[in-house]
Amino acid sequence: MFKPVRIVATLLLFISIAMTFVSAFVLPTILCIVFVVVQYLAFLWVGPADSGADKMLTGDAVQSELHSVR
Repeated sequence: MFKPVRIVATLLLFISIAMTFVSAFVLPTILCIVFVVVQYLAFLWVGPADSGADKMLTGDAVQSELHSVR
């Protein structure tokens, strides 16, 4: 989660979580909805990369398996 290639996504996720709480209590409601959407998108960006599923999603795992069979 804190590898250099994913630090932007991680920071975006944490900032959007904090801003969701701030906007829920202080700012207009529409901003809360916007930050929830940003939070969801950031989680979709961070989640597969942390679990190793990013290789599956990009097809790298399939290519490496095909090369190992040959």
